[in-house]
Amino acid sequence: MSRLEATARQERSHNCITSVTDWRRLHQAVRNENDADELLGLVHELETALVKRSEELAPDLGSEELREIQVAVADLLSIKITKLAWPDPRRAHR
Repeated sequence: MSRLEATARQERSHNCITSVTDWRRLHQAVRNENDADELLGLVHELETALVKRSEELAPDLGSEELREIQVAVADLLSIKITKLAWPDPRRAHR
């Protein structure tokens, strides 16, 4: 393995670990934030982190972390509805 390949592998590994930490940290920050303007920014960051991490985990569809992400996504929807007064898409007019 070349030095360049080794560096790229190390960076991918580091990014993977970072994204695990990031989405969990962001999820906790979203849960704790009460200021609507700050919350909106955190929501967008969390959504991006969740999508990125889900894509990284896609080859392992049975992973525990993917189940945790599903719980975080459901929690995020609830937060948007309760703290940001977004309409509940589950109650949309048909």
